[in-house]
Amino acid sequence: MKIGARSLAVKILSSWHTTPAKKREFLSDICNKSIQNSPINPKDKNLVYQLCLGTVRWLYLLDWLLEKRLSKPLKKLPIKVRATLEIGLYQILFLDKIPLFAAINEAVEIVKHDKSCRWAKGLVNAVLRRCIEYKEEIKSSKPFGLEPNSIEGISILTSHPTWMVKKWVNRLGTQKTQELCNANNLIAPLSIRVNTLRCSRDELFNLLKEEGLLVKKGSLCPDALLVLNCKGNVYNLKGFKEGYFQVQDEAAQLVSYLLNPKKGQKILDACAGVGGKTTHIAQLTSDNAEILAVDKDSNKLKILKENINRLGIKSILIYTLDRFIKDYKDKKSCFDRILIDAPCSGLGVIRRHPDIKWNRTKDDIAFLSNIQFDLLCNYSQFLKKDGILVYSTCTLEPEETIEVIERFLSSSIGKNFSLFTPKIDLLKDLKLQNGMCYIYPTTSPQSCDGFFIACLKRN
Repeated sequence: MKIGARSLAVKILSSWHTTPAKKREFLSDICNKSIQNSPINPKDKNLVYQLCLGTVRWLYLLDWLLEKRLSKPLKKLPIKVRATLEIGLYQILFLDKIPLFAAINEAVEIVKHDKSCRWAKGLVNAVLRRCIEYKEEIKSSKPFGLEPNSIEGISILTSHPTWMVKKWVNRLGTQKTQELCNANNLIAPLSIRVNTLRCSRDELFNLLKEEGLLVKKGSLCPDALLVLNCKGNVYNLKGFKEGYFQVQDEAAQLVSYLLNPKKGQKILDACAGVGGKTTHIAQLTSDNAEILAVDKDSNKLKILKENINRLGIKSILIYTLDRFIKDYKDKKSCFDRILIDAPCSGLGVIRRHPDIKWNRTKDDIAFLSNIQFDLLCNYSQFLKKDGILVYSTCTLEPEETIEVIERFLSSSIGKNFSLFTPKIDLLKDLKLQNGMCYIYPTTSPQSCDGFFIACLKRN
């Protein structure tokens, strides 16, 4: 028996709500698994993603508005009723192609067919009908009586945690914070890196265009393409199984260029993950270097191996963290290049993972900055004299970026390192200040993710 998109979305969101923030997987991954394990009509799959990610993207605003129409706190309601109301209101406010009556009726049907919350059908119907007027009010210059330039107004109207908005306003000012929050709420395009070991950018560009896709060439990186109207699973795109491309944002692609790897070098990717940057390094060295990919997460290394095989790469050696520590404990100063793409808060990629807003706290940032500093201290010792180390994060918070670099350079290990600005013709438009750069997401359709990159040299 087929299950409807809205019913599955309510099930996913209910599960997400009841899972502690520290233990949540990315919501997009939860959606993937749920769709694979559910008898849902294939044509409804995209709607499930849209409902789940869209509702969580606007969660603070939705909950704040629902509270105004309820006689008791939203969190006091059964979790399924809460999720049904949130998804229903999201459709009313943000999905113009779905008729209002359909959004409300579907929400009522979901609770009506569940014995545990059948009693709530009248409540769901009444609350959502009373929320219809919000659709026009949200477009006004002062929606719901909120001051758009205040911290409370920015937080509610752009649906970001108050602590996050306050932090950004203190650092960036009100206008830039509004711009950043608005950028975070846009759906990022599919960004891919052409695997030039197998085809050229023009060849893949034409191949995807023939499939009816709207494709643009990247503005920063020579091997980047943006697919602006991809609605299906990326694994089904022409050229994916053939290894013609890897999904990777342009900002992430910049990291490997700034590492400036060369043929024949020995290179360490210390936090390789699923290998987006590792395989790019192999590509930039024409698959003719000795590249060690290290990560403590065995599941990520498994995906990395799959990506290596799909892309047809031979120069990457996969190491678990334990194996690396065992094999290299007495082999300091042996790598020409080291990349540390450090674990971070991920606040630069909120547009791709809106659930990050609700999974992170202020305390996480301080905790992660200590891990990042330790990674720099530990792995930098493996770099040769005159070798290059690149440190990167997909966050823009000073505690995880420039302050980590400054702390490292002031340490006993870091005193042998200095920041430098590599001269790379391909990236002449990239503005590095003293070997570092921040890349902020914008509301441009071709915007990159938020990233920080620092280039260090061993003296």
